[in-house]
Amino acid sequence: MSISIVDAVLEEVCEVFLKSFELEISDSELERKVRSSWANDNLISYFVNEDKGNLQKPVGRQTEVSEALMRYKELRIIRHSLVHSDGTISDKNVNSLRKYKDLTPDARKGMALLGSPIISDDFKVTLSINIILSIRQYLDNFLMYVYKSVSNA
Repeated sequence: MSISIVDAVLEEVCEVFLKSFELEISDSELERKVRSSWANDNLISYFVNEDKGNLQKPVGRQTEVSEALMRYKELRIIRHSLVHSDGTISDKNVNSLRKYKDLTPDARKGMALLGSPIISDDFKVTLSINIILSIRQYLDNFLMYVYKSVSNA
């Protein structure tokens, strides 16, 4: 399981929602909206907005949908940093990580990646085999979370 596969799944879900809620949307507009869904937290907003996806956390889960999507976006930042900047997190992405941590409920702040062993004090990403395997397991659980949320929508 990888970030790019989860991205594709979430984009497909977004496309289904867009077609359901915006019946007159053209193919080019649909493509533009799906492509820009990652910018400015558009995807998170669309999935949790009461007039759009209105996804709710699955029964028995503690994490709200918006927080689950923030955790996933943190992993996207990690991937981006590894692929595009040799593991160094850009200032823009550090600010995003700070924002996501600030938006996390106090009782769950430890779940945010900022301050975890994955990110050093100088904002370099360090991955061990155990962390990589944990991320893969997390992605599998995250997709089941999304599946259950969409199934209940």
